[in-house]
Amino acid sequence: MADIDASTPAPATGAAPRPPVTSRGLGGGLALVAGVLFAFYLAPYVVRGYRFAVGADAPVYVWWARLAAHDGLSAVGLRPGLPALVLVLRGTLGLSTLQSVAAAGAALAVALGLAAVAVAARRERGGWVLAGLFAGWYGASLANGYLSALATAVMFLAAIAVLGARRRSGVAAGAGLLGAAALTHGAFFLVAGAVLGAAVAWLIRRRSPPRIRGAWTRGTDEWRIGGALLGGAGIGAAGLLATAAFGPGAIAGVDTSKDAFLRRNGLGGQLPSLYRSRLASNWLRLLLPAEVPLAAYGAGRAQPADHGERLLRTLLLAWLAVTAGGVVVSIATGLLPGERFLSFAFALPILAAAGVSRLWLRGAATLREESRAGWARPLAVAAVVVVAVGSVWAWWHPAESFRDDDMATAARAAVLVGSLPRGTPLVFVVDDPHHAPLSVPRFGNELRAVLPPDRIRDVHLFVGRPGDYLAGRPTATGDPLHNAMSARYLRDLRAALEGTGRLPVAFVLAPMNERNYDGPVASGDATEVLPGVAVVGPAPALYATRSPADTGGPTSPWLIVVFAAAALAVLWVAGAGWSCAALGRGVAWVAAAPAFGIAALVLIGVAVDRLGIRLTGAVPILISALVAAGGFVAARATGRGGNPGEEVGVIEG
Repeated sequence: MADIDASTPAPATGAAPRPPVTSRGLGGGLALVAGVLFAFYLAPYVVRGYRFAVGADAPVYVWWARLAAHDGLSAVGLRPGLPALVLVLRGTLGLSTLQSVAAAGAALAVALGLAAVAVAARRERGGWVLAGLFAGWYGASLANGYLSALATAVMFLAAIAVLGARRRSGVAAGAGLLGAAALTHGAFFLVAGAVLGAAVAWLIRRRSPPRIRGAWTRGTDEWRIGGALLGGAGIGAAGLLATAAFGPGAIAGVDTSKDAFLRRNGLGGQLPSLYRSRLASNWLRLLLPAEVPLAAYGAGRAQPADHGERLLRTLLLAWLAVTAGGVVVSIATGLLPGERFLSFAFALPILAAAGVSRLWLRGAATLREESRAGWARPLAVAAVVVVAVGSVWAWWHPAESFRDDDMATAARAAVLVGSLPRGTPLVFVVDDPHHAPLSVPRFGNELRAVLPPDRIRDVHLFVGRPGDYLAGRPTATGDPLHNAMSARYLRDLRAALEGTGRLPVAFVLAPMNERNYDGPVASGDATEVLPGVAVVGPAPALYATRSPADTGGPTSPWLIVVFAAAALAVLWVAGAGWSCAALGRGVAWVAAAPAFGIAALVLIGVAVDRLGIRLTGAVPILISALVAAGGFVAARATGRGGNPGEEVGVIEG
């Protein structure tokens, strides 16, 4: 108990003591959570034969990481955390960037479930196993490509577990986790900050007078939470300022999604209806009809056994309150994406798991008392089945933002690009007349994910027909949004070429402009130089060069499984010592280790890059080794984190 603050209150009067949680006998439960989630997230790769990373934003993370390896993390703007993590994993495991993104996606999803276990660590094994599974399954909406948000959720859950443990190391550990979260996704860090702020306000309101002065006494829960939040904000601000201040910066005018195009082009008036429609289509996919009543039942329980449990329940309820507020504001104003608040609301599945545990325990009491309420246990089993089956349904068709034909044809174009002088503007004439706002950003992301890193900044898009490109006019169709996109991309191209004195070379690729490929080739507006690759207008002297390194070719699904397991192992080893030092022995530190590994690799990776050392070659291996070694030194220095029976914050089952 040496690392518990002296100000820690005694357990609530009359509360039944809970058995201490130690590492002994916990391997089976943790293996079950990790194994089920690992199979859940990797099964579509094997069964459906996916050979590229799945998810809406997977191509974005691939080209961000490849460009960051060449230009530094300033090239990705104000979200350097995930690209830094991808590059460290890539170099440590010897993968391609695309393989690293696929492996990181599955590893982060499993780490999410394990971080939820850390939050629920003091419940009976069945309780924390359910919390890990429910939260891990709930993460499918973020695992579907939104990896920065997913990594932020993992670290925020670990921060909640640390703050709930109420140890002296909680402020520093929480600040590190939250700082890495700020570097990974600033918007969701703000949501996390709102949750912690709401929890502090809630705690202050429950205090006896003088509330404010008493709350900020050193060692109180409010002091710990506030200190961790301020420390995390400081770390994040320093890292983001360093990212913005040094380096070439992000590429201007790149639309990585439909939302980005609408905002950049003054069409934000369409976003409110888009946000509301997404919320309406996703609430069922998130299994809210099952999760919400279970969470309400799990939260509406008897007084927790000790102060740590009360604190954690306060944090989770504050999370639900912020989520509800965000959704209400989204519906009322359309200014915020309500489905993002819901997809980040991991307090919901954790409390839903508590609701199932409570039903099960009520069934046990019913059996002892021989009453007629024998419905409790069947209902608990049915709830688990509904959540499991619904989660499989929601995840079984993840977004395929990499298309085999696109990537193969882009790879053929990449070998030709190498024969052009450096700095030559590369224009790709792309089009999808029916879904341009969705397809055009995807085409751009795929191209940048394949072309040599030193040519990514040379890529420009023209939306429409090759003949219109040669005539210097946008392509007009019956779709106003398509017309706006074609006109805007032409203006962007003219602005990029102005004053450069360089003539662009334009390509049209068959799978990225299906309706406008064969005709221009037949009419002479384009000359086919490789299968599916044509040059628009006069063809310069082109020849095939060596394939660019790290082109992101397809990977066997089984190899992706192996790489995902290796990535999870790297994260666990990197974070094990830090987690043990912060949480003490027991299930919590074992479960939270990948989250600490993510945070440590992000923080050190960003710091090393900002010193001008690129995350390539042997650097990622050295970072991983030093982070792991430093963690084990920290664990040893703190006496392996305390005694096996030491209190840790929990919610009851």
